[in-house]
Amino acid sequence: MSGPSDQTDRDRLRESILGLGEHSTRKSHYPELQRRLEELERFRFLLDRSNDLFFLIREDDGLVIDANASACARLGLSAREVIGLRFVDLLVESGIALVEQTVSVRFRRSGDDPLWVEMTMQRARFSGEGYVVVVARDVTERNRILEALTESENRYRGVVQQVTDGILIVDPGEGGIEDSNRAVADLLGYTQFALLGLHMRDLVVPGQPLPPEGTTTECQFLRSDGTPVPVEVTVTPIIIGEERVVNCYVIRDISTRRELERIRREAHEQLQQNILQFATLGDHIRNPLAVIVGLADLLGTPDAERIIEQAREIDRIVDQLDRGWLESEKVRSFLRKYT
Repeated sequence: MSGPSDQTDRDRLRESILGLGEHSTRKSHYPELQRRLEELERFRFLLDRSNDLFFLIREDDGLVIDANASACARLGLSAREVIGLRFVDLLVESGIALVEQTVSVRFRRSGDDPLWVEMTMQRARFSGEGYVVVVARDVTERNRILEALTESENRYRGVVQQVTDGILIVDPGEGGIEDSNRAVADLLGYTQFALLGLHMRDLVVPGQPLPPEGTTTECQFLRSDGTPVPVEVTVTPIIIGEERVVNCYVIRDISTRRELERIRREAHEQLQQNILQFATLGDHIRNPLAVIVGLADLLGTPDAERIIEQAREIDRIVDQLDRGWLESEKVRSFLRKYT
């Protein structure tokens, strides 16, 4: 028959086996293990809800040991399909080493275009084994926007390079040239590269002020050989980005226009001289003609009558010259007004 002491011993043994004893290791460590499990669950929850792709790669053989839900969803694979694959087989690019680095690569996707990511790899050790932790951020949309911006910029540059007017992009504060097109380089005899870094004062004839912002003015620029060229310059401030302002100089060569103006001016002057000659030519003819008619009257011969008849014809021609002078004066007034 067992006594009370035997019952107590059996209770202690049972509690010890179940981990409920006063000094039980299980009892003392259980809350800590539970807390760590809850932390791991929360951490896993956060990883799975992240938009970034997480992979845990075993360093020895390069196999995927774990991946978060976003990684599987973005690749169009289940976790069971991803885990156990060689990580490099998931990539379009070959030869990617599992070393600490940040690279732009593409992931293969089931039945879809490759996924562009910016991928960071870091080494880690867990329980004495080496691993590589991969964090990849989807940059597909960013790359699409960059490609669209690049295409737009290329179109813009193509148009600007074909424009016949010269274009300079100038820092309004420093006055340094930041960009140019082919037309202004050809006009001034520079290469586009040589124009970069020059100051606008290097291009304007000494003593002339720089064209002011928001205006269209005529001035003279200097070619690379020092010869002046007349130009018409329009300066327009433009905003690049959200805050930065630069000045856009649109430069038009007006050498031909100036030459045409010179020719027109000389033509007007010559026309004026011709009209003045018309005005005095009639008097110069009629004065000696009156003397001839008077002498013919004194002669009183048949030949004298013929001389007088020819004199009348000459006077008629002079009248026509007078009418021509009047018409020329009208033409000159019209040209002066409208040209």
